[in-house]
Amino acid sequence: QRMSSSSPAPEEEAEARAELDDVLTALGSLRPFDQEILRLAAFEGLSSSEIAHVLGLPASRVRTNLYRARKRLQRALDETRGR
Repeated sequence: QRMSSSSPAPEEEAEARAELDDVLTALGSLRPFDQEILRLAAFEGLSSSEIAHVLGLPASRVRTNLYRARKRLQRALDETRGR
């Protein structure tokens, strides 16, 4: 029986699951503030000015903190993957 073309292959599913696990592990290693600002931006889809309103911070500070949090996440992800 043939699977539909929209279903990912088992290898692709396993790869995607491993990728998600890596991201969640790296995210969990960050400071709570970094986790929160990344969650608001990536998962809630808020803009920096919306995040600034939620957190009561200047938008320029949010942009700076978001940039730094993304860099820390990338470093943590690299460590998680052994790079």
